[in-house]
Amino acid sequence: MNDQPVSRDPCREFSERERKSSLRMVILAITFGMGFFPVVGNLAATPVFTGYIRFLGAGDFIFSLIMALPVLGGVIQVAGAYLLEITGRRKPLFLLSGFIHRLAFIPVALIPFLYDEASRSRAVWPVAVLISIAATGHSLTSISFMSWMGDLVPEESKGRFFSKRTMISTGMGAIAGLSAGFAMDHIQGLSGFATVILIAAAMGALDILMFFWVKEPRMISTGKAISLPRMFLIPFKDRNYFNFTAFACLWMFGINVASPFFNIYLLENMGLNYTSIYIAGPVLSSLVTILFIRKWGNLTDRYGSRMVMFLCSCVQFFLPLFWLFATPGRILIIMIANSLSGIFCPGFEMAQLNLSIWSAPPKNRPIYMANFALIIAVFGTALAYICGGAFVEIMKGILEGTQIRFFFGQTLNAFHLLFILSGMIRLAALVFLFKGFKEPNRPDLAESLGSLHQEFYQGTRKLIAKIRMKIRILFLK
Repeated sequence: MNDQPVSRDPCREFSERERKSSLRMVILAITFGMGFFPVVGNLAATPVFTGYIRFLGAGDFIFSLIMALPVLGGVIQVAGAYLLEITGRRKPLFLLSGFIHRLAFIPVALIPFLYDEASRSRAVWPVAVLISIAATGHSLTSISFMSWMGDLVPEESKGRFFSKRTMISTGMGAIAGLSAGFAMDHIQGLSGFATVILIAAAMGALDILMFFWVKEPRMISTGKAISLPRMFLIPFKDRNYFNFTAFACLWMFGINVASPFFNIYLLENMGLNYTSIYIAGPVLSSLVTILFIRKWGNLTDRYGSRMVMFLCSCVQFFLPLFWLFATPGRILIIMIANSLSGIFCPGFEMAQLNLSIWSAPPKNRPIYMANFALIIAVFGTALAYICGGAFVEIMKGILEGTQIRFFFGQTLNAFHLLFILSGMIRLAALVFLFKGFKEPNRPDLAESLGSLHQEFYQGTRKLIAKIRMKIRILFLK
């Protein structure tokens, strides 16, 4: 039974045993990858890279602009999808672009040593160019990875697989993040940044290396060239996928308009060191994620990704408001916000990934995902970073010299207004755009929520009955 072929390519058949071995290798790879991602993976959200760019002398708007430049590398995903449609070969593209993405951070770490302390701010732009090149590699890696996994991972178990992968990667990420924070607090200055980034680049390269041993199913390809304008327009003709993309874009804009500034707020307004930031942020949220991510995976397989996305977004939209109450000495409120983030954000991200892959038809899946990633990169991320930086700069000018009283004796500042704006945009996406798309082969949201409520109600009744029975037995004794 285990030797039945699962690939559609008679020249590259592999058994079910080989498929399972490949999936285990994908999970092993991310254990190395999480030595990379908490340090330089998501540049705007990693404390180390935030501190690095600020150390080189970037202000709020320049910082947000530098964070946006690499994201614009997502434009190359359309070309990547075009290449995949013609060749049908994902693995070579993944390996080449993956090594470019990870190894580009070696010169990123070393370039500032070419400048003396007085002119170190001039290193900002060469670093920005290099991380833009790295981001271009990452864009091609992402489009080939998602298409590859769309064929390798069985659809009926995608929730369990990705939840397991997330759980393991989250645990490794917590260890890596804590180690990076500890190193930054004990190796001062540029040497500390360089050491941590170089180690991260090496771990990232090992992540990509593991995929040499992952099988690649044959890709369903058109086998002929499609003009770029036509390829770009194909997903827009699919109304359901277009509406899903519109929701995801506005939602990600709401997240990313503020995300580069959370770490700046912790470093500069609250005065925390790197170890404290990692403990109260990535480490804590990672531990919580490990406890809950499998629940989201099971719910996804049983009730669908859209229902999981709805439940998570109902909590996520108000998380930025917790930061309004965060002051020096009141780190507990940040820990509560990050704990909730650790529960609900991975569930949302897993649901979004699933919908972006399996809401697209297999024949044109790379095209759909490339357009999705392109729109999210340009409008949901890069534009959000730039708008967030501009908003902070403008609000600082408007509020300068004012003393508007705020919570816990604070004075209202530009970051407070940015956090409020972030929550309002997320709420607008949930209220106005979420209803516009459906999940293929799944019941509608109301039916899924009704089934979940019924299951929860019955489970609660059984639990109460068991407790009552144990109490009766205890008193009878």
